[in-house]
Amino acid sequence: HQAREASRNRGWYNPASLPMPPVDYADGTVVPGTRYRVARPLSTSGMGVVYEVEDISIGRRFVLKTLHST
Repeated sequence: HQAREASRNRGWYNPASLPMPPVDYADGTVVPGTRYRVARPLSTSGMGVVYEVEDISIGRRFVLKTLHST
């Protein structure tokens, strides 16, 4: 429980708690259920898409990897 709380404070989220992502997020979209705004897509693969996102509460940039739904 403490590790999960510590992770949440660093901006990490449990992927199982997030809604199934769409194939593409438009630039400027806030990812549902998070505080991340999509800055731009970085790469795409057969498994998913990697985005540069900004944590809107602290203004810091992160990378978010989403998986395509099956």
